Amino acid sequence: MRGAPLILAVDVGTSSARACLYDAAGRPAARSEVSLPYQPEFSADGGAWVSAPRLARLTLAAIDGAAARTQRPIAAVGVSTFWHSLLGLGANGKPVTPVLLWADQRSAAALPWLRARLGGGHAYHQRAGTPLHPSFWPAKLRWLATTQQVPRGTRWISFADYLCLRLFGEIRTSVSMASATGLWHRRRHDWDEASLAALGVRRTALPEVSDEPFERPAAIVGRRWPALAGARWYPAWGDGACANVGSGAVRPGTLALTIGTSSALRAVVPSAREFELPQSLWRYAIDRRRHLVGGAFSEGGDVYHWLRLTLRQTAASDAELERRLKARTAAAHGLVMLPFFAGERSPGWRPERRAVIAGLSLATTPEDVLRAGLEAVALQLAVVLADLRSALGTPVREILTGGAALHQSDLWSQIVADALAAPLTRLADAQTSARGAALLAAERAGLGAIEAAPVPRVRRFLPRAAASRRYRLAGRRQQALYQRLSTPLPIDVDNVAKAEEQ
Repeated sequence: MRGAPLILAVDVGTSSARACLYDAAGRPAARSEVSLPYQPEFSADGGAWVSAPRLARLTLAAIDGAAARTQRPIAAVGVSTFWHSLLGLGANGKPVTPVLLWADQRSAAALPWLRARLGGGHAYHQRAGTPLHPSFWPAKLRWLATTQQVPRGTRWISFADYLCLRLFGEIRTSVSMASATGLWHRRRHDWDEASLAALGVRRTALPEVSDEPFERPAAIVGRRWPALAGARWYPAWGDGACANVGSGAVRPGTLALTIGTSSALRAVVPSAREFELPQSLWRYAIDRRRHLVGGAFSEGGDVYHWLRLTLRQTAASDAELERRLKARTAAAHGLVMLPFFAGERSPGWRPERRAVIAGLSLATTPEDVLRAGLEAVALQLAVVLADLRSALGTPVREILTGGAALHQSDLWSQIVADALAAPLTRLADAQTSARGAALLAAERAGLGAIEAAPVPRVRRFLPRAAASRRYRLAGRRQQALYQRLSTPLPIDVDNVAKAEEQ
């Protein structure tokens, strides 16, 4: 990397802020990564948020650490941040709300109101690329308008936009970030007037949308980071878009799979390509030329960790527990699990759904339930994969994964390959979002196309025919249970108690 231009990648996720230096081909500079963990705040009524100033300070500290690890100038800065976050900004430029994360479910009660005003949701889904769900801005904006005291003249932005406001003094967002709000008309590449009218939101309350680099950095940039004084700094891309680019899943027939706390399965398509979007899928933008189609799940590594803790399987080491689970035959435990411990996103986007474990008996062991949890997540991925195949009409040659959960488990990697009946390739770098941000910034700076970047493959897991057959049957059982419980009834304990008294 000596003498080659460096790219600084900034990656803000829902558990850490990190920064790392890369070359234009996406190779990380040795010992340049700085990762600072944090914990969002949660409430019993479904809230999930973080303080914007606190997270901004953490992000700037991560940049401090990475920028100090080189004496060479940095050509460009690429930023990856979590999609769907919503922040209210007052007239003085200071936050009037916390950053509401995708996991904040308090706006679920707004969905019937939105369906009534947005044509039942289907036409909206096709033009916005997002289903009606509390993860997105329309539900959150309606909830804030009806339950919170929001000052008049509040502007609505993402955390990515707030970070750039701190650094550049202007409110501007990328096509990628705007496309995942639920207020974007993907064919017109503009804010969706019908959605804005229904919500009573003015265009002036939303950011300007542009992918052009920022031109006038605040004094903090040159003073705090001399190495960044001449760097081109681009508006942030969504983390899922960056993950596909960073994993090399940018060509037809190649998909990216991420399993961290939650999970997602995604493919890149030309923005001009039109097709009917199934209910299970969303469609966001990487930029004006390239879109991302996929499904996202609230469940992933959190299912395994919750089960392990609840079943008190913490005494065994990770290696020992994996060895015991690996010795079991695929889907041989007799259990059927719907893993919606945090509500449902894909495939049905029903936030009120909750997890179900069916088939328990006196012979069921903790290891049975743990393995059923790993398999249940994989079987939900298979539902979305089938919809992706149908919508895109292209065969799946390879699924690339950089997610931390699969990097730590050969067993789960093999289960996923078997359940999806497709080759799964584990990559050298688990931090694909940071790498993707670096590659996108390098491309915008004229240092190389993302399609030309090498794909750092490490290990390939091939599907086993016998296990795939067992998982195909297990998937049918899971879907049968899903359909039986298609109208889950929330239990209101207080109302039940009153009815019994009467």
